Formats: sequence, C-alpha cells, structure tokens
Amino acid sequence: MSDRIPLISITGPMVEKALIRSEKVAALNGSILGKPANYVGCLGEIVIESWLTLRGIYFVYEGAKKLPDYRVMYKGGEMVVEVKTKDRTVVPKRHYAATIPADQLARQHPDWFVFVS
Repeated sequence: MSDRIPLISITGPMVEKALIRSEKVAALNGSILGKPANYVGCLGEIVIESWLTLRGIYFVYEGAKKLPDYRVMYKGGEMVVEVKTKDRTVVPKRHYAATIPADQLARQHPDWFVFVS
C-alpha cells in the first residue's frame, strides 16, 4: 500500500456539482455548522467520485437515499463506503486524526469509511 496521501485538485465543475447536490439535502440533525456543512460534505463526495472514476472503479452514489454514500464494485466484490469530509484552512498532514462522531458510528455501518480533507 502506498504511503502517499492522494492529492486531487478541486475544479470549477466539481464545486458547481457540490453546490447543486448540497441544495437538495436538509441540514443534518445535530450538525454544528448546519446547512453550510452540506456543501463541504458534498464536495468530499464529488472528490471521491473523481478519484474512483480516474481509476476505472465502478460505483453507485446512494447518499440521496440516506444510506451510506456509495456501493463500490471492485475486484469482483461489492463494498459499502461512507465518505467523511473535514473542512480545513491548511493542507492536512499525515499525523492528523480522522474521527467519526459516536452518534454516527451507532447508525452507520459501512464496510469502509473514506476520509477527505
């Protein structure tokens, strides 16, 4: 496994798609940032979609159905993936922690969590 953190440039079309997607999502219960946090989460999802597409990995987006975000088909199997996005003002470093609030862990059970920062 590579020790590199993948860097993906955010493009104008990615931003536009995230804005459109985020408008369709209600503010999450218990969200500290409220509805503006939806844009950040949606942008993280769009980044992951770009990464998967560039690698020829087939996925189905299911986030709009309130399920874990994606079903990913890879190497003959299927995985359920939930994307977690952290909004930052600095480039993340390898030692930064990736965490999930306990209430989300209690109701989300994907095969994998993917962290975007």
